[in-house]
Amino acid sequence: MTTFNKDELREAVVSIHDPKAIEVEIPPKPDNVSETVIPTEHKHHPHNLLQHYTLIGMASELEKAIEEQRPFLGNLCLSGQSSVWYAKPNTGKTLLAMHLMIEAVTKGGITPQNIFYIAADDSAHGLVDKIHIMEEYGINIIAPGHANFETKDFAKIIKAMTHHDAASGIYIVADTLKKFMSLMDKNEGRAFGALIREFTMKGGTFVALAHTNKQRSGDGKLVYAGTSDVMEDFDCAYVIDELAGGGDTQERIIEFDCTKRRGNVAQSVAYAFTLDSEASYAGMLSSVREVDPAAVDAFHRQAAIRSDAVIIAAISTAIGEGINTKMELARTVGAREGLGRQSVVKLIERYTGQDPEVHRWDFSVGERGKKVYVMLPAAEGGAAG
Repeated sequence: MTTFNKDELREAVVSIHDPKAIEVEIPPKPDNVSETVIPTEHKHHPHNLLQHYTLIGMASELEKAIEEQRPFLGNLCLSGQSSVWYAKPNTGKTLLAMHLMIEAVTKGGITPQNIFYIAADDSAHGLVDKIHIMEEYGINIIAPGHANFETKDFAKIIKAMTHHDAASGIYIVADTLKKFMSLMDKNEGRAFGALIREFTMKGGTFVALAHTNKQRSGDGKLVYAGTSDVMEDFDCAYVIDELAGGGDTQERIIEFDCTKRRGNVAQSVAYAFTLDSEASYAGMLSSVREVDPAAVDAFHRQAAIRSDAVIIAAISTAIGEGINTKMELARTVGAREGLGRQSVVKLIERYTGQDPEVHRWDFSVGERGKKVYVMLPAAEGGAAG
């Protein structure tokens, strides 16, 4: 892997903006190729400039410039990819990024000197805490206003590294994305996406942390902030949300939900960490743990039950009144609660079955195949769960 010092980097940054330094020299038309090797219709045409950019025959050389693809940041990112994580402020995305960077070193075999965490959205005390932690593992931290680094120079640095083949094997975590580009500007979004694509095509890995909007979508899900350009141009995207009611009051559980997936990355994964107000940042970091998928499924079921509690109670009441066929229940409950019949039918079907942990009622088949609904014994005393 190519290495460089500060003087070389400074020289690279200057040269990448010097038109003479990056001028593309068009190779001459081969004059020693036999007419029998290249048919007439495939001969070089002096005005076909695309022929000078073909990569045919360069696979071996390109392979030398990239590493074998491996997981980075758990199963949420692969080397050589660009990823973006969206979450509300103070959800825990920085904590999880640090935890997974450390695991990438201690368990994933990634060289710590090749990881660069850019803390562009932190306080002075927070930055010092993170430096103390990362120093122990040899992971680099960069921050605006220190060591002559400014976020406005980031694009120049990435261009220089890409141009001089210094991107391979480098892992960058940028926190947060809005410090490097305007999320609301489509032109900036496209330009930034193209910049990062060049970086990853040369073997670099880039992960950006970003924010969601304050308002949720109609189905209650978090929505990424800004235009769609970053989401469209990056390889993978995750939205991180807190699992309401998950864990105890001294612990927060957050779930990563993949909204764009390229490669063998996780569709969803959840982590928990302490909410102890007296815990230091190092203490919070040491408390991070991955949550069993079965437990996550249980949390989702309980959340759905709480969300549906009013309608579950209305259906239970109607069944107790002897209104016990699907269409009668849909008509009665829909009228009482101001819901469409189809919405009630979906809830009836969702909670129909014999597992009291999941279901609230079941049915038996009566005359002429009519389904007659009855409450499960475990749900008799607490229909809303």
